[in-house]
Amino acid sequence: TEIYTLSLHDALPISLQAVLAGLGRPASLIGTGYWHDGASFTRAGIPSVAFGPGQVAVAHSVDEHVPIDDLVTTAQALALTAMRFCAQN
Repeated sequence: TEIYTLSLHDALPISLQAVLAGLGRPASLIGTGYWHDGASFTRAGIPSVAFGPGQVAVAHSVDEHVPIDDLVTTAQALALTAMRFCAQN
């Protein structure tokens, strides 16, 4: 099994962390132990991160749910991160 990683010094995670801090939701970056589409993008040379609302512990389960506040913050963070990242590249 190949493991694909993205440097914490890459523009994408730096942009995401800055945006989240600006939204009052600072976050730390961690690796994931599960597969997601980001591995395919990273393998193709396209930087990617796994980021979204809610808690991984309840994702894809009978009790899966996402607080509306998390959904709104995620939408804001995705839009702002895309604008910030694209402005740098």
